[in-house]
Amino acid sequence: DTMAAGVRVFACRPGALNGYSGRVQYYNGPVVACASDLLSDDGRVLARVPLNFYYWQKAWHVQDPRPSYKSVPWAYQEPSPPKSKGWFGDRY
Repeated sequence: DTMAAGVRVFACRPGALNGYSGRVQYYNGPVVACASDLLSDDGRVLARVPLNFYYWQKAWHVQDPRPSYKSVPWAYQEPSPPKSKGWFGDRY
């Protein structure tokens, strides 16, 4: 993964982009969803991504709305319980 040296922000609209639904949700506070270019050291565009920006504690913060696709961190690798025979035994 490459780290971006800068961000170019454009095409902003009020609200925050929900990464799961792909829709903008509106908030009363200072929150905007923007199209953004992630830039390399020499100004080359590495990626164009949607980002949410919100103003909190006298500073602007950025939030990536895209859902992370990490696997679920299970505490123990337990096997699934055996299938119940139920009322009908092995017929189903």
